[in-house]
Parts: sequence; C-alpha cells; structure tokens
Amino acid sequence: MYESNTGLSVSNHYGPRNVGGEKGSHTTQDGRRIYTIDVPEANLLSDTIIQEGALVENVETFGTASVSALTVGSVDISAATWGAGVSVTATGELNGTFTGEGKVVITVTDVAY
Repeated sequence: MYESNTGLSVSNHYGPRNVGGEKGSHTTQDGRRIYTIDVPEANLLSDTIIQEGALVENVETFGTASVSALTVGSVDISAATWGAGVSVTATGELNGTFTGEGKVVITVTDVAY
C-alpha cells in the first residue's frame, strides 16, 4: 500500500538528487551570480546557462591564470570589466578556455540595466 506524502510536510522517499554539472563554484551576492573557476582544473564550463538579457559585469583573473576564450553562446564576454559590461543577447552555455594557474572570477547580473 502506498502512502500519500503531499502537503506541507512532504517526505522524500527517493534519496538525494544530484544537481549541477558546473566546474568551479557558483555563489550569489546582492543580486549577482559569481562564478569562480579554478585554473587549470576547469577548462570548460558546460551546463552553466546564462539567460538572455543578463549583464556580464566583470571578468577578473588571479594568479597566472589568463582567459584564452570566454563566451555565452556566440557572445564573447572575455573583455567585460566594471563599468564596461557585456550584455548577453541570447541564452546560452558559459564556455571558456584558460591557461596558467589560479582563478577566474566572472560576475553576472540577471537583468541588464
């Protein structure tokens, strides 16, 4: 016999769910999404989707890491800096290739303004 587990106290009978697929870390702060990529461990950011209308506010490198290519779909976002962000014109995957060692930090807001 099956038991109903709907309502305010829903139980999970199926175990933990695996989510993500991103390489590096992803945090949020003040309405911004901040992606931190460890270089050289992560070289491709597949499964990270950036929505149309988002503003890539800044791409910053630390250590000897450098950005060879960084795109959302077909939009090149590698030149984004504070005060000169890059608007995402179509929803797409965040993809990049990097060299050196260190970190690459990408700051994104969901709506360009």
